[in-house]
Amino acid sequence: MFKTKTNQLDRIRNLNLCANDLADIDIVSQMTALEVLSLSVNSIKTLKDIGACHNLKELYIRRNCVDSLDEINHLVPLKNLKIIWLAENPIATISGYRKHVIKSLPQLEKLDNIEITHEERQAADSTPGESASQLE
Repeated sequence: MFKTKTNQLDRIRNLNLCANDLADIDIVSQMTALEVLSLSVNSIKTLKDIGACHNLKELYIRRNCVDSLDEINHLVPLKNLKIIWLAENPIATISGYRKHVIKSLPQLEKLDNIEITHEERQAADSTPGESASQLE
């Protein structure tokens, strides 16, 4: 499936699995050293397995099948995550999507290749606590 210079999954820091028609990415939950993960152009529906990648700084997962704002909850433990690209997933068409992601992941610097502004951060912070299901 992919080539790597190590057979120790917990040592992989950068992984590109773009355009591989993947739906199941449970193997990434064993890659705890990952810093950059590229999964764009696949068939991924959940971010659950990514939640174990506590060193993750950048996540590229555009053009997949993520369709629920609740999936963002799996990324909340990733305090090093600075960049996420979720555009071209059904989730990105949900009203309040950008504000919800910014509020849930306050350490983000860039969402969908757009810098998060101070004003956006303030607006997200001032939004009363809503669950993802209330926004959908």
